[in-house]
Amino acid sequence: MTRKKLLIYLVVFLISPCLLLLDEPQSMAAPTPNDTLTIAALLHLTGEYAQAGRAFYEGALLAQHEINTSSQERKPKLEILFEDTQYDMKTVNTLAQKALHIDNVPLALISNYTEVMVAGPVFERANTPLITLWDSSPEIEKIGDHVFGIGVWAPSTSEVAVRFARDELSAQRAITVATNGQWSLAVANSFKDQFQDAGGTIIESFAVNPEETDFRSLVSRIKKLQPDVIYAPLSDHQVPFWKQLHTGGFQGIRITSDVLNEELLREIGPLANGIYQTQVADPHHVQAENMKASYRTFFKKECTQLFLTALGYDGVHLAYRALLASPNQSPQEITQALYATRDHLGAAGRTSITPQGSARKSSSIFLVQDGKLVNNSKKSEAHDKQGKPLNPPAL
Repeated sequence: MTRKKLLIYLVVFLISPCLLLLDEPQSMAAPTPNDTLTIAALLHLTGEYAQAGRAFYEGALLAQHEINTSSQERKPKLEILFEDTQYDMKTVNTLAQKALHIDNVPLALISNYTEVMVAGPVFERANTPLITLWDSSPEIEKIGDHVFGIGVWAPSTSEVAVRFARDELSAQRAITVATNGQWSLAVANSFKDQFQDAGGTIIESFAVNPEETDFRSLVSRIKKLQPDVIYAPLSDHQVPFWKQLHTGGFQGIRITSDVLNEELLREIGPLANGIYQTQVADPHHVQAENMKASYRTFFKKECTQLFLTALGYDGVHLAYRALLASPNQSPQEITQALYATRDHLGAAGRTSITPQGSARKSSSIFLVQDGKLVNNSKKSEAHDKQGKPLNPPAL
């Protein structure tokens, strides 16, 4: 355990009796131009999926820079307390408690589904808003009224995969493989139900432990079942799975959801070619291009993870707008301001928060070609030039 983590655990432990006396964080006075507004960002900057966490971090940092250097002098500055969750759920819980009861932030951002399922109930009990960047889903909505999702609508990932497998590839028989964890099982089960509703047959559904790296026995069983398609939205150890599936001789259609990125594709190598993945297409509109240009100027490099960076960027701007719209800076006011978000055009497209607390961005089908994810959908863009979704999911 690092010295920093040990210190955080110790402080939270020592103040824990006091936390029982707190119903919610204290409200602040109305912000003035001389004030600094503060939020927390709980992001996995190291550990598994660190590449995605870094994209969120850079997008958030860029938005903070734009806000604090704005020519509109009468607006307060923004401070973001960045915390590294290390994609460790105990650390997520500890940092959630720290953000609420030590830092006393009125709002926070968090990376994804798995982390919000841990931190979400903590923020919900404190009646303090928490924005999930990467995901939105019915499960996140059920956590409570103060937990939001502005990313990929999870049911759309399986819906798009099923429609593509059945209508475009004429797949009749499928197998699902999921990691034994909340997000992976939820997406795989959604695919299973929708594939059967579309007239297909699910031969078998497998769940593997998160620490599993030897898939040879599983691959042998999959080969014997001879499915047309395998749907594997794994959250852990994708590299050995896809390598062993290929070297084990599987010749069918391979589909996954959201998780493959440049780093993982480099590790899998040429064996990744031909894998389909559902994900939200990179936005192509003025706001996205403006963010790319600002990113290039600020970081002195090109933005290679546009959609994830845009989610971090938009999350901060949405949070700041909600803070400005809350004269008393109470979490309840800020929560209502987030629900009032309608047709906000950001770098990731237009965002409107539903009464359930989600933005519900829809997915497209991508194909790995020459180690790169290439949009394979008939509609090659997720948004039109004005940032409106071309195929928005039903509310």
